[in-house]
Amino acid sequence: ARRDAGHGGARARAEALAPDDGAGVVRGAGRDASRTHLRGRDSKGRSGITKTLIHNCLLLDAERGNATPGSSVLVEGGRIAAASSGPIDAPDATRIDAGGRTVMPGLIDAHVHATITTMNLAAMAGKPASLVAQEARHILERMLARGFTSVRDAGGADWGLAAAVDRGLVRGPRIFYAGRTLSQTGGHGDH
Repeated sequence: ARRDAGHGGARARAEALAPDDGAGVVRGAGRDASRTHLRGRDSKGRSGITKTLIHNCLLLDAERGNATPGSSVLVEGGRIAAASSGPIDAPDATRIDAGGRTVMPGLIDAHVHATITTMNLAAMAGKPASLVAQEARHILERMLARGFTSVRDAGGADWGLAAAVDRGLVRGPRIFYAGRTLSQTGGHGDH
């Protein structure tokens, strides 16, 4: 039976499947590569919200604690529109055969520091912001490749890095940022 994938308040983001790495692992988990791909042309050349149908997948429902083989997931405009234990009729969608691989909601890491690129915090103070941003880009790309589609940056990242991800300039998870790092005098954030 078809159900809303947002069931239970989970706000799952669409996952774009990339080529198999040879070990049966599909790489490139993440937000349809970037939000810039959410609007475009469908398989018939019409403009509007893109639709992707992922079929023949093992659908993980972490809330219920089960995985259902032979499932389908319909993604519209970067959001899961429908999930089913069987086929979904979507003739205008781009089709991806998951080959029985697992499809699951994106992971959320609730404590990251994307802009702390070295453990030498005194050295961080002397780095130009442009270099830190490029180093953070690599960190965010690796987070996304591990399946994290949202992160809460507990200190360091700012609205600019979050906007770069939202605009598709940096391929990474959605960032909820706290701003500057706060700590007690003499603590690990005091430099």
